[in-house]
Order: sequence, then structure tokens, then C-alpha cells
Amino acid sequence: RLAAEFADELNNLGVRVAALEKKVDNVKWEGVVRYRYTSERDYATPSSRTNNQFVTFRLEPSAQINAHWTGHARIDYDTDMNTAANTSSVTVERMWVQGEYGNTSILLGKLPYVTNVDGGMIFDENLSGGQVTFGNNVMLTLTAGRAKQDPTGPAGDTASYQGVELYNDRDQKFTWGLGYHRFLHEDGFTALYGKKEANLFAVGAGLKVSDSVGLVGAYAWNSSPDRAAGIGPKVAAAAKRAWTVELDYKGADPADKGSFGLFAGYRHLGRFAVWAPTYDGVGAGQKGWEFGLDYVPFKNVQTTFKYFRGKTLEQYEGQTTNDVSKIFGEIN
Repeated sequence: RLAAEFADELNNLGVRVAALEKKVDNVKWEGVVRYRYTSERDYATPSSRTNNQFVTFRLEPSAQINAHWTGHARIDYDTDMNTAANTSSVTVERMWVQGEYGNTSILLGKLPYVTNVDGGMIFDENLSGGQVTFGNNVMLTLTAGRAKQDPTGPAGDTASYQGVELYNDRDQKFTWGLGYHRFLHEDGFTALYGKKEANLFAVGAGLKVSDSVGLVGAYAWNSSPDRAAGIGPKVAAAAKRAWTVELDYKGADPADKGSFGLFAGYRHLGRFAVWAPTYDGVGAGQKGWEFGLDYVPFKNVQTTFKYFRGKTLEQYEGQTTNDVSKIFGEIN
């Protein structure tokens, strides 16, 4: 009876609400303020220590284009806490569009790329190009473009990249994957080991022992290296291989005050077998133990602490190695 009595008013209200919804901006903004501290030590004689502190203000907008496509970006502003200087102007780190058609996902532009099979051991950086992923329980990802490299990596520059990965859903109790990655940088790689490309092969696996405990591992190798500039010193076997094994306990959720996560892992990152590894402690050309803790003291505030202790890896046969360590701390 009330609906009949107020039919005109309800109809008018519905029209007004619909008109208002059409005017609402379809851009969603997310972001983070991050403080990061690192302390790296090289125990070569004489030993040296490098400390850095940075604050980053990051915005990540996304826009709904239509039923299938969305636009995304990442905008960063960094400040060096040691010098009180801004390290750069406002930088658009990423900008890409993403299309979803059933079990097919398409990314085009300057996009985020983390190698799925090895959990980012080989690559966790921006990539300018395109990516297509097919499948649901078992997925195939094809990626191509220009890959920015970690400055500590082999060529220290940008290379052409093509990759293919076959892997299952990462939420499964047992995960597996196979990958192939080709980086082409004629001048850089030729000078380093006499070949113009890096052909990397990877395998990975993981097991969720329980809701709280998980074990993951990966192995990768570069089939290309021979000798520096074709006639120089022979590339060390350790530099052509990379592997990691990690034990995880629980996990921090920024929305859940008091939640935490722990991990312990051993990494071996041969300089020619990784491109831009994801780890905050160990870097390319190093091996050793890495430990970490994530803790959420307040809602939407997550703290992270990591410690790495290990050694450098020889790049060519006969090179000396030395002990290294790193402390990493972060508040998001």
C-alpha cells in the first residue's frame, strides 16, 4: 500500500539516483606512504657499509573504460631522508590497459611483470610491451617487450624480451611451473660472455603443508654464457645458475591488526641467471640466507624487517669472493 501511495515519489527518487550515479567519476584511487631503510655491508678488506633512507608517496589510479577494459597507472614521488633531497620529480612508473575476456587476460603498455614460475626470482620489474594469459586452473602466459634491468644485473641496461610460462593456479595446494625467457642485448651480453642473448630456463614448485605453513622453490639456468667477449675469462658455473628455497609461516594482512608472517630462505642468484630479482635482501651475484618478518601493528599499517647474510658469487673463474650482509626495514 505504501509503495502504491508513494509511487510517484519513489519513481522520482530512482530517476534522481540513477542520474547521480552517471555523474560519479569512474576512476578509483589507491595509494601508500612508505618509509624504507637499508644498510648494506661488504666485508672485503677494508669493509664498507652503505646506509640509505627513503620516503615514497605512491598513487595507483585505475579507470573503468568499458565492460572488458580498465586503465591503470602507478605514480611515485621519492625523498632521500639522508640528504633531505627529492630524488626525482613525480614519476609515472607504470601505465597500462588491461582487458578481461573470460579466461583470457590482456595487458598492454608499461606494465608490472613478475615471473610466475619462480615467484619473481628472475624478474620483478616494469616491462614495456604486452602480455596475454590464457586458462584458469592451468595457465599459459606469453610476454614480449622491452625489459628494464636491475642495475646490479648482467648488462645493466634495457633489453628486448620474449617469454613463455606454463603453470597452474597459485592458490592450489601444490603448485608447479615451467618457463623460458630470452633477453637480447647485443652489445652488453657480447662483452660479458660472447653471446648477444641470455636464454634462461626455469622450473618452480610449491607445497602448502597447512593453512599456516608453505614451502616454495625454483631453479633457473642460462644456457648462453661462454667467455667474456668470446676470448676472455671463462664464465663461472655459479654465475649461470640461480635457485631458491623458502619456508613461509602464516602471512600479514594489512586490514587485520596483529597479523604477521615469517619466512626463511636460501638463495643463490648467479649474475647471468637472473635479470631483476624480487628480493629485498639478497641481490644478483650473491648467495646466502635471508630471513623476514611482516607485522601489522595497526589497521592498514604494515611493518617489514629482513636480514640477509651470505657471500658474493664469482662471475668468472678464478675471481675472489667475500662476505656480505644487508638489513632491510620498511613501514607501509
